[in-house]
Amino acid sequence: MNSNGQTGRRLSHAVAALITGLILLTSTEARADILATGPVFGGNIRRSAVCYAFNTGAPIKILFGAIRNQSGFIVPPTINTCTGATLPQFGTCGISVGPLTIQAYECTFQTQGTTADLRGVMDIRDTSGNVLINSNLR
Repeated sequence: MNSNGQTGRRLSHAVAALITGLILLTSTEARADILATGPVFGGNIRRSAVCYAFNTGAPIKILFGAIRNQSGFIVPPTINTCTGATLPQFGTCGISVGPLTIQAYECTFQTQGTTADLRGVMDIRDTSGNVLINSNLR
């Protein structure tokens, strides 16, 4: 330290910058979280896949939502009210794809912030809209 106390000031500025950076990196808003189903196969009579998200807590932004086939490719949605949406408490959104081919499908949501209060399910439906099988988002 010199006679002006410069080393102490530099150190305290560095510590303040480090603490600020850590707070920003660990804050809820700075993190992205992922919620997904496992693979779901509807057999030979499947027609569509529908995935819903429901928010029970503070508003959360859905950065991206998609239904993928067993090869990992995104299936073009017929409806997607989730991608880019901010769900308020008790808000919901959905993604629908179809017609389906004979393979397994899964649903994924990437959010800005924690998914602790986000719930959801993906259904595989037949041509009459009856649910054949479903999987919860985890």
